[in-house]
Amino acid sequence: MAYLGKTFKHSKDENFDAFLDSLKVPAAARAKGSSPTNSLTLNPDGTYTLDIQSPAFSSTHTFTSGVEFNEQTAAGVSKTTFTLEGDTLTQVQQFPHFSITTKREFSDSELKVTLTTSTWDGVAVRYYTAA
Repeated sequence: MAYLGKTFKHSKDENFDAFLDSLKVPAAARAKGSSPTNSLTLNPDGTYTLDIQSPAFSSTHTFTSGVEFNEQTAAGVSKTTFTLEGDTLTQVQQFPHFSITTKREFSDSELKVTLTTSTWDGVAVRYYTAA
């Protein structure tokens, strides 16, 4: 788990605009999420913190792996669960009429984020490199 505590900077996307289209994310909101960084840390109490930062947006989640909680998002409240298995952190967000699954695959030097949603048959991928 050498990736813990490292900051990963966004480098490129595949199908990300189509993913956002499927969720009907407006253009103004899309700019907020451009060029983010991601960092995952293990806290002394055994919880984890996922920190996502971009020039106009920040998001911090402290969680226990496998434990569901209510998350307030721009799309409303979701039942969210983060599960860490080895080097893969899977986040499932269940909204009343759709779901989003975000799979983060960490290595020492890279982070690959795969995004799927129940509103779209495609797959989007975001790539990050260790800072």
